[in-house]
Amino acid sequence: MALPEDMLLEIFKRLQHTVDVTRCAAVCRRWRSVISACASSLPARPRHLGFFYNYACDQWFVPTKAGVDLSLGRRFVPPISYGTVVEDCRGGRLLLRKVSKTELRLIVCHPLERSFVRLPPLLAILADRLALIALVPTGPGFRVAVVVLDLPKDGWHFHLWVYHCTSDSWESAEFRGAKRVRGRARALVSTAGQSIVVGDIVYKLQRDHQGIVAINTAEMTLYVLPLPADAATNMYQGDRYCIGKTADCRLCFFTLVVPLVLLTWILQGPAGTWEAKQTPVALWQLMKLSVWDWYHRHVGFRGFCEGSGTLFFIMTDRLIALDLNTLNMEMMWDSTDKNPLRQVYPYEMLPWPPVLKDFTKSTVLGS
Repeated sequence: MALPEDMLLEIFKRLQHTVDVTRCAAVCRRWRSVISACASSLPARPRHLGFFYNYACDQWFVPTKAGVDLSLGRRFVPPISYGTVVEDCRGGRLLLRKVSKTELRLIVCHPLERSFVRLPPLLAILADRLALIALVPTGPGFRVAVVVLDLPKDGWHFHLWVYHCTSDSWESAEFRGAKRVRGRARALVSTAGQSIVVGDIVYKLQRDHQGIVAINTAEMTLYVLPLPADAATNMYQGDRYCIGKTADCRLCFFTLVVPLVLLTWILQGPAGTWEAKQTPVALWQLMKLSVWDWYHRHVGFRGFCEGSGTLFFIMTDRLIALDLNTLNMEMMWDSTDKNPLRQVYPYEMLPWPPVLKDFTKSTVLGS
């Protein structure tokens, strides 16, 4: 306690790892206050801790070089760890689905806090009818949106279910459409690919890449946004589309064109028009690839981290993270497995600098 704060700061500056800074901030209020006030002088934090991915019927976690190996294997949901897959990851929480043929069993867990909540199961929902499962943060709480597809003889309709953690209950709504043609209704939404949340709205690409489904979890509405008009020219034939979010909470649309150039469109308003970003990113130049080199590599999108604005894409057998703000690239994963990564779920970094809670306004138990 006799050590001055400026000497404490000089010690903290010499820490080599962000993890050490975080641990020091958890020692006492005085240390956390020094760290919070001088975060710019401390080691820079990583953009994210790592990412989750599904392998068979289990979930795996890959940490970054500057992150923390959370060792999440089977600690936070010990009763049903195996046979559980990741459906979404956002705001420090993880949405898991228990593989079942008779009911939909979902779990929302907080890996760093080692806590989890089991949602009331939805009965008689088949896995092949699931169209969308998304986690929606709402301040300290959360919602979970589930869209189930039904194809009766007279057309198609969707069942929208929204779980509210405050009431621990589900709210439902139905949406009916015209007579289906060549399975068009089934292609409306798909569980493949990552969802993006902007406020109360969940966005997800259609399976046939002809639009973006928007679900307002507060107003219980569903509609489809068209893709940018000039986004369908000179496309790759692989995983060529991806959606994301800007720092000011606007929906983005990404695509790859020849020769390995990233194009970006930004949505103006919840249901407005698309505006093309005038500065395309030449990925082949950032990677220092020749024209012949990029031509023989498979490149496709794999995910987007909303908290850090990082775009994940795969190149042959490597997963690469691109910071859209600084255009810094980082290799996240080098696969020696024959099974490629189909989708990754980035896990966002903790708030930085560490938040100092105000305990002066806390009430005494019983008062």
